Amino acid sequence: MQGVTGEPNHATDVLGLLFYRSAFGAVDTGNPDVGIGSSIAVIMFTLILVVSSLGAIYLRRREVEL
Repeated sequence: MQGVTGEPNHATDVLGLLFYRSAFGAVDTGNPDVGIGSSIAVIMFTLILVVSSLGAIYLRRREVEL
C-alpha cells in the first residue's frame, strides 16, 4: 500500500509486519534484530491465543443443544 518501507515513518505497519521487519531486517536498514522480533511474535501469539480462547468459550456457552 505504501511501498516496501511503510512510509511515512512506518505509520502503516501492522503488528505482523513489525515482527517481520524486526526479525529479518527492513529494506532500508537491513539490520535484523532476532531477539526483538521473537519477543513481538510471542506477545502476538499470546494475544491471539487469549482472544480466540475467550471467543471459543463464549460461543460454546451460546450453543443450543438439539
